[in-house]
Amino acid sequence: MEPAPNGELIGNKIQRQLGFLTQNDWQTTLATHTTEGKSELFSGNLVHAQDGIGYCMDERRTKDGSRPLKPAFVGGAAGWRTLFMATGMSFEEAGKATKELYAKNNWGEMEVHIDDEHGHVVDGVELDEREEGCGFLTVWHPVLGDLYTLLGQTNIVPGLKPNNKINQVDGKKFIADTRKDGGVVVPLVGNHKTIGSSESPADVVVNFRPGTTLNRNELYDENPAFLWDAWATTGTNVLEAFNTLAETNWTTDQFLRLQAALHLATGIRLNAVDLDTHKNIVLTK
Repeated sequence: MEPAPNGELIGNKIQRQLGFLTQNDWQTTLATHTTEGKSELFSGNLVHAQDGIGYCMDERRTKDGSRPLKPAFVGGAAGWRTLFMATGMSFEEAGKATKELYAKNNWGEMEVHIDDEHGHVVDGVELDEREEGCGFLTVWHPVLGDLYTLLGQTNIVPGLKPNNKINQVDGKKFIADTRKDGGVVVPLVGNHKTIGSSESPADVVVNFRPGTTLNRNELYDENPAFLWDAWATTGTNVLEAFNTLAETNWTTDQFLRLQAALHLATGIRLNAVDLDTHKNIVLTK
């Protein structure tokens, strides 16, 4: 198990920092880990969200700067595929379910992203043809374990299963399959502003205001933000469609709790979230 920068094992850090997700008042506890004074700033920068689900929650700029501003979800289509795999589905089964989820919710094309290795793409390699670069896809497998340990073993979210069908799946396969299925692979450029970088770390914005999102391209210089538009991914229609496809019977609270664990565990593993010292979560409502 990989150690965190402070010497604590990452898995242990996740269990300690996210243990509140098992509590009845978990949303109240989450609010205590937020950055004071930032909610108004980001609320004032909310713009109209277009239909669909975007490529990720990544804070960096898109290559062309003109992508439609869709609601953000960690890993984009790869994040949804991972959630289906958390119920025991194979990679192939989860891919089919993800396509059906997008169709049921009229989300249009599936999206994932790649990057330019922070400005250091090897000469001769076309950025648009890469199959690497989504940080979520470097940690999705241990994150599945985090979800099961946090919420499955405790039966807080019933139906989560340890998944031995996916041990040989490389993160690049998500991107290759998205291309094969006609989805969009969005290139991102520039450096991450994570905890410990040379610049102040980006905030992690959880947005509950319906119909809105953030333009992360414009915010990157002064107020970078990792973004989860929770209003778009936890609604009744999405939950009902997911429950039907996954043969689960989750409540709205369980669905929200699971997605919170998915985003926060990913952020901790990628050094983008810290609920102890930085408290870089911002809630907009």
